[in-house]
Amino acid sequence: MAITKEEFYDEYYDWCSLYDFCQDHGFYDFLNGDSVIYEDSYNEAVEDDIREFLQHRYWYDGLAGILEELPTGYEYYQQIGTLEYVGLDSYDLDGWMDQVCQWGLDSGDIVEEEEEEEDAAEAEPETQTPWPAPQPTESEPVFIEFSAADLQMLWER
Repeated sequence: MAITKEEFYDEYYDWCSLYDFCQDHGFYDFLNGDSVIYEDSYNEAVEDDIREFLQHRYWYDGLAGILEELPTGYEYYQQIGTLEYVGLDSYDLDGWMDQVCQWGLDSGDIVEEEEEEEDAAEAEPETQTPWPAPQPTESEPVFIEFSAADLQMLWER
């Protein structure tokens, strides 16, 4: 069942709920590849990168420096490349929320607004007048102020 965009932003407001939403809706681009990694998986991902690093490079110089520069202390990380990670905090969440929301809109898991509201809006077309309609009273005559441009606009209709 699809949720509205407004419901998405109301219900999924932190990294954990966004991660769960992606798991529930199969947004594997978010969960795999150039992805967000939960802190429990971070050490395993770094270990895999070290093995790959050592298999493809025969020199060990520089590995210690690379490991020292890895970010720590975050709940989620984004893997940019081999041994390249960025710690994600609440400031990064908005961009990811928008990206996941767009994926949801594209897949139909998220809709712009409720269909019932759209039907009601289509049933009542709005008419726009250049000035508000006067409310006559029994004791006074009604005078409407208008310009020559207003008359020309009415004439062209």
